[in-house]
Amino acid sequence: MDIQALLSKENKEIFLINDRHIVICASSLDNSYDSIISNAKINAVITDPPYGIDLLGGRSGTIGKSKTSYKAVHGDNNTALFKEFYSKRILGRGIKNYIIFGGNYFAPILPSSKGWITWDKKVSRKVSFSRSELIYTSFYNKTDVIEYTFSGNNIEKEEREYDYKRIRPTQKPIGLLRQLINLIPNQDSEGFLLDGFAGSLSLMAAAEFEGKKSISFELELDYVEQGIEFFKQLFPDCKVEKYRY
Repeated sequence: MDIQALLSKENKEIFLINDRHIVICASSLDNSYDSIISNAKINAVITDPPYGIDLLGGRSGTIGKSKTSYKAVHGDNNTALFKEFYSKRILGRGIKNYIIFGGNYFAPILPSSKGWITWDKKVSRKVSFSRSELIYTSFYNKTDVIEYTFSGNNIEKEEREYDYKRIRPTQKPIGLLRQLINLIPNQDSEGFLLDGFAGSLSLMAAAEFEGKKSISFELELDYVEQGIEFFKQLFPDCKVEKYRY
């Protein structure tokens, strides 16, 4: 698939990274981008949608004992955004492989699956937040546990390894995303990974490490710009192009 041709009908600003990653600062539900999602071969959806838990109470602020102030998570007061995304972009596009973080919040609409994964964060019982997270997969042939420590000093360990600072309260670690990418069956070398709620663009970074292509949607321009800068730190020779047709 010629990515230039894939983008040629769009009339909004789009970033093309290393000729293999498309980043769109817009809602993944916007009909303006139907042609991209319809014409691209999608190997799988990997996304971390708003869970409806209103993590920051609709306001920017800190979490627990953290001194870092985060922006409010768009749409985090309901689950309607993912329900529409699931209907329109997964079922509507006929995508068979998908990985959904926080899948338990969407259990009423997701089909039965043997492929649930428990992400064990390996943290103390004393912490105020969840010590594990349920990840839904539509394809994995067994219920499993992935241990990936991500709390306190261990967040800093990943940040040192990948040279970044977390910018989003629900940001997922690159190392974990790399493991999940490698679970996806029947991947076409020309196919893309699709993230409808991209946040800090961590999936794009994980995809680059694993030699995959990606399409990322994120509403917040700040996150898009910071995510691209972070990507440049990881891959200094990367090429970033901005398109507006």
